[in-house]
Amino acid sequence: KIDNKKTLNNIYNYFGTITSNPLLLNGSIYENICLSQNISKEVKSKINNILKHLGMTKLSKSYSFEKDVNQKLSQGEKQAIAIARFIFFKKQILIIDEGTSNLRIDLEKNLIKALNKINKELTIIFITHRYNNLSMFKKIYKIHNKKLKTYFITNKKK
Repeated sequence: KIDNKKTLNNIYNYFGTITSNPLLLNGSIYENICLSQNISKEVKSKINNILKHLGMTKLSKSYSFEKDVNQKLSQGEKQAIAIARFIFFKKQILIIDEGTSNLRIDLEKNLIKALNKINKELTIIFITHRYNNLSMFKKIYKIHNKKLKTYFITNKKK
């Protein structure tokens, strides 16, 4: 147990990760977001709503009837699908380890804004070598000489 309350399995339910090369199934966009082949009207509606909030309706319309999007999507589109999957499963902590590196900077910014809008209590750990969109975060840390240091704290409210 951790803190006499949660088991390790319960802790896993809080976290989601997005990497530079997210894993996708040989299936549709919907199957890749909800990780199921049995997709009800309610689930499809929920996914469409998530895609709308993320500004990804064009992507969903382009591939909504495709059965194997894994081979057809770009790395950036795969990363966007992974973000939608994270939202679908309502995790509380998102670790993005170069997970937006294949997105255009403006799309990366829009997706991070959308994540914060959808879930104001979301904690994002954003690991990157690109500094363009770091101003959107409240606290920025830097690893220097194997030590984690506070790099910048903004007045930004979550």
